Amino acid sequence: FVLVARFLILVYQTLYLMWTFGPSKGSYLGIEADSTFWWWQYVWLSLLCMTPYFLEALTNLCPAITTKLYTSRNDYIQTFLNILFPISRLYVGKEVHESLKHTTVYVFFWATLIAWKLCFSYVFEVYSMVLPTIELTDDYANFPDQSFIKMSLLLLLRWLPQFIVYCIDMTIWYSVWQAFAGTSVGFSEHLGDIRSMKDIRNSFGRAPEHFCSKMLSPDAGSRRGSSASFLNTQSESSLDSRRQSLMNPNSKEGQSLLGNDPHKLQGYVNRLLDVRIQKWVMFSTVWNEVIDQFRAEDLISNKERDYMKFSRFDGFSQAIYLPVFQTAGVVEEALALLERPVDDYDPNDNDLFKPILDHVTMRTAVSEVWELGNYILL
Repeated sequence: FVLVARFLILVYQTLYLMWTFGPSKGSYLGIEADSTFWWWQYVWLSLLCMTPYFLEALTNLCPAITTKLYTSRNDYIQTFLNILFPISRLYVGKEVHESLKHTTVYVFFWATLIAWKLCFSYVFEVYSMVLPTIELTDDYANFPDQSFIKMSLLLLLRWLPQFIVYCIDMTIWYSVWQAFAGTSVGFSEHLGDIRSMKDIRNSFGRAPEHFCSKMLSPDAGSRRGSSASFLNTQSESSLDSRRQSLMNPNSKEGQSLLGNDPHKLQGYVNRLLDVRIQKWVMFSTVWNEVIDQFRAEDLISNKERDYMKFSRFDGFSQAIYLPVFQTAGVVEEALALLERPVDDYDPNDNDLFKPILDHVTMRTAVSEVWELGNYILL
């Protein structure tokens, strides 16, 4: 049916166009009209057969319309689609479409690219050849003994380079537009911000804070109505008092984390624990699930999975231990900081260990090595 309809439209378009350039007064199909009448008949028929393509272009600009049409239960709409768009009979891909935001960016990219290509080609490739072409044809028409083959050859030699450039410059402008688009995406998504293992560790250390701020409510980890919250920023005095409480083995909170016996080496190592360990525990659970999913999909190997997962050990003081990729080589860096040359003054222990205590990854790695070594040796 579609092929027959298109063929009939083509036949009538041909007839209307032929009658347009026929005699000014003629009678066709029993209708006596001038050329203008048949010309507009040709235009309206052409617009009529172009209507489906206009609708398709509209649905491409707003892909959600395509989904609504494909999934519509209206018999008239489905009949229209089955006749003009047989692909709509497929059962898959009817509800898969891009968002309007992504489509707008995509259309803007290609619209500006094509508009610039056509404008540049007309100004620098076509318009500059108009005058030489007219002069060559004028010489052939107004001067005797001019060879048509010679004129055609000269026109071909002049237009061939321009035509070749016209055909290939689209790829050049596409590369330029792609560079602009890639730069914009890179700045918006902060691509290239992480360039070394040090950057990875620093960014990974900030991940739990961002995870909790995005995925948890402000009251997560606290009782309803309580001012304590994992996500609320505490004052300096509150953090100092809590840190002193943790470091004091005689306090109730210190005993809960450090153990009842303050003389154990494990108790001294546990002083390195951060008061925000709860965020790390919640983040580690989700992180391990993601890594396990990567392994289930065979994106990483067993060895890589073990390197990337948080560790938990029964009977150990800390709730979690950082992944191996995060702590590998950090103990050596901590020893290098301790062995670094000092100034003339004799630093105390606080000044000596301050760079290690202020660094979350380094502090955790040293604590882990101390505790594991204590477990093995003692």
